[in-house]
Amino acid sequence: MFKPLILIIGLVIVLSSSCGKKDDSEGDQNKTTAETTTEAEKTGKPDNGSKQTNESKPSALKIELDKLRAKGEPVTLEELNAWHKHPPQGKNAALAFVQANNSLSKNHETLGIAVNKEYFRLKRGFKGKWLTMAPSLRPKVENMVKGQQAYFGQLYQIYQRYPINVPARFPVDWTHGFGTLLPHLSKVKGACDKLKWYSQLYTEIGDTNQAVVSLLSMLRLCHLLDGEPATVSVLQQISCYRIASEQVERLLNLRNLNGSQLAHLHQAFASFNWSRQYANAMIGERCMVIAFEDIARSGDKQKLANVITFELDEPTLVLLLRSRTGSARDLEMTTYIGMMNKLIAGINAGYPGFSVYDDDNSDFQRSWDKFLKMAKTKEHVLKYPLTPMLMQALTKQPARVHLAVLKQQFTTTALAIERFRLTNRGRIPRNLAELTPKFLASQPFDPYNGQPLRYLPGSNGAYELRSIEADKPGISESAARSYIFKVNPANRLK
Repeated sequence: MFKPLILIIGLVIVLSSSCGKKDDSEGDQNKTTAETTTEAEKTGKPDNGSKQTNESKPSALKIELDKLRAKGEPVTLEELNAWHKHPPQGKNAALAFVQANNSLSKNHETLGIAVNKEYFRLKRGFKGKWLTMAPSLRPKVENMVKGQQAYFGQLYQIYQRYPINVPARFPVDWTHGFGTLLPHLSKVKGACDKLKWYSQLYTEIGDTNQAVVSLLSMLRLCHLLDGEPATVSVLQQISCYRIASEQVERLLNLRNLNGSQLAHLHQAFASFNWSRQYANAMIGERCMVIAFEDIARSGDKQKLANVITFELDEPTLVLLLRSRTGSARDLEMTTYIGMMNKLIAGINAGYPGFSVYDDDNSDFQRSWDKFLKMAKTKEHVLKYPLTPMLMQALTKQPARVHLAVLKQQFTTTALAIERFRLTNRGRIPRNLAELTPKFLASQPFDPYNGQPLRYLPGSNGAYELRSIEADKPGISESAARSYIFKVNPANRLK
């Protein structure tokens, strides 16, 4: 289930309670005001003109929905379920993963819990980055790896047998909207965590082939979530990708890799199109919001129960959506769709243009903030109940895309530097321009400003890749580490 919906309802209940009853100026529910989208776009507030006389004229919302359909994008949950394509029969890697998880030994949970328990005990109060495992942790990791060799073999088979360009799909029914259950997300995350420890163990042992194979298997599992039209899915995918990126950083600090290993890792990390993944998720989220609003406004209890999986103790949100005027509905929903369309277009356009989308003074942020301020006023908060939560979710998305792209830039650049080092007798590049076009197709960039990625070569072959976010005023040392990638050959084990 998608947790944000609970927050939407809770937020609206609080807002409506604080506002009390509508002012008399709101007028009788039966006396609708014609708040046209065109006027709202000009002024940032509803128009108080006359009632629409042509009842057959399509609403502004319907016009926008028809535009989305014309582009082949879903606006109902049934359309969304069909939009998420099924792979050819017998070629669904997601089902192979489900089968592998069903074959896990009975004690696999116990082995994994023992590792995690010790890891978090050690991590408590520790602010640095571990390159090697603590003595108390390693035996527990060894027991887990030994007890799940067959499982790791099955995960590697998925990497070998199923090309990443063949789509996968878990058995998910998107007609439940925000009530859709996605139990496979935790399974994918759990498998990636296990593969991380597998890679770390073999890195320290000195078996770099096994260390690399586990990372390649991990990235193949990440691709199982390609195409899932939900933000929670792409966030889980990014989380697993970050785990793999951080493990590569450890691997490059502890061991020398050969050219083939570096090339395979580079190809695997470069295979993710984060702009496409995030745009796809935003299209799905937009559809779920549209569908929920429509069902809440015109559907019955059975339809509502189909798209949410919790009790509506207070029917405040549903009552507000059902009782508000058509023009108020048009304004809020078309504004939301317009902002989502702008976000999706920005993501698809890529960098450097998308870099400014999370800036407070960007057109994207200012436009939505203007509508939010109007919607939260006492006279309008009951008309536009979805806006406060939608705004919070929307404005966070650009930074999330930036972080995924940054991890990809870090990892592929570091692997390119190591390939350069191999072919240049241990010398690292003086600047990143030396990596193109032989090792990188284009100049690495920082998604937070669209400028070239900062590269700080050090002595004895050490180097640091750094984003401007690491130097953001007020950022803590631990938080800054997410925006830095360091490699020092002096750390490498003999």
